Amino acid sequence: MSIEFELDSLITIFVTGGAVLSSFYFGIRLLGKENRTRANIFLGGLLILGALTILNNLFAHVGIYSRFKNLYFIPLYYTLSFGPLTYFYVRTKINPSFQFRRLHLIHAILPVAQAVFFFSVGFRDYEFKEWLWQHVIGPWYQDTEGLLFVGTFLAYTFSAGKRVLKEKEKAHSDWKQIQGKWLLRFLNVFVVLVAIEFAYDITNYILWNFYEVNLYNIPWASFPLDMSKALAWYWVALNGFQNANPEIVLPPKKQRKERYNLGENDIEEQLATLEAYFETEKSYLNPDINLNMVARELGITPNKVSFILNEGKKVNFNDYVNELRVEEVKKRLVDPAFSNYTILSIALDAGFNSKATFNRVFKAKTGITPRQYVEEHQ
Repeated sequence: MSIEFELDSLITIFVTGGAVLSSFYFGIRLLGKENRTRANIFLGGLLILGALTILNNLFAHVGIYSRFKNLYFIPLYYTLSFGPLTYFYVRTKINPSFQFRRLHLIHAILPVAQAVFFFSVGFRDYEFKEWLWQHVIGPWYQDTEGLLFVGTFLAYTFSAGKRVLKEKEKAHSDWKQIQGKWLLRFLNVFVVLVAIEFAYDITNYILWNFYEVNLYNIPWASFPLDMSKALAWYWVALNGFQNANPEIVLPPKKQRKERYNLGENDIEEQLATLEAYFETEKSYLNPDINLNMVARELGITPNKVSFILNEGKKVNFNDYVNELRVEEVKKRLVDPAFSNYTILSIALDAGFNSKATFNRVFKAKTGITPRQYVEEHQ
C-alpha cells in the first residue's frame, strides 16, 4: 500500500520529527549530566515527556494509528505534566536553594493519573479501545483533559512568572537579571503556544457544532499550529540546554604577556578590575557562571580572563570562583540573618550546584567541614 502526502504534511513530518529527536537528545543529555542540578532534572523530564507527546501527534499525522489501530491510546501523551515540570524548573533555576518537599508531591497527582490512564488502556485490544472512545474518551474525557491542561498550565506558568519577576526586583547581582530574562522568554514561548492551540480548539468546536466542518481536515489549516508546536520545542530544547551547559573555553597552552600586550602593571590593573567586577556583580552566585559570561561582561576574551587569573592569582577560573563561593558561605554561616537556613541551602544559594561538590571544595579550601566551621564560630 502506497502512502502519499501533501506538501504541508511532508514539511510538518520533517520538522516535527526533528523536534522529537532534538527534545529527546537534549533531555537525555540533561538527565545524564554528572553534576546535574535539580533544574536540569526538571527540564530534562519536560523535554523527554514533551518529545513523547509530539511523537504521539506525529503518529496521528502520518496515519500510523489509522493503519495500526491497536496502537491507539498507547502511553505517549503527557500534557498534564508540562505545568508542574515547567513551574519547578523555573523555581529551581531562579533559586537553586529551593527544597523539594513531600508536600510538593501533590503536584504529581494529575500527571500520574493521566499516565496511569493511558498505561491501563494503551495495551488493550482494539475492541476495548473502540468502546472506550465511543463511551468515555469521545463524549467527555478528551474535552475534560484539554481544559485541565490549559487551565493548570496557565496557572503554573503565571505563578512561575510572578516568582521570576519578584526575584528580578530584589536581585542584587547581574546574573539573576540575565537568568530572569531567559526564564520569562521560556515561559512566554509556552504561553503563546498554548494560546494558539486553544484558539484552534475553540474554532474547531464552533465549526463542528454549527457547520459540521472539522478544521483539522481542511488542507493547510492546521499547518501553522503544527509548525508552531515543532519550532517551540526546538527552541526550548536548544536554548534550555545551552543555558544549562554554558560553553567553557580553555586557555591557550602557551601563555605570554606579549600575546595580550600586558606588562606587570597592566596585569595588576586588569586583576583589580576583575576582582571589582565579582565584588560588585556577585556573579559567582550564579551556578552556571563560566569564562565566556565574565569575558562578555568585561569586554575582553575568555583566554585573557584565564591568563590574568593564572598570572595574578595563580589559580584557574573554576578555582577562583569556588574560592569566592566559599567565602560567601563562610560569611553567611556566621550571619544571624541566615540562622534559619540550612548549610545546604546557603551553599546552593552561593552558587554550588550539589552537596557533594560543596563539601569537597569547602574542606579543600578551609581544611575543615562546614559543620566544624559553624561549631568553631558559635
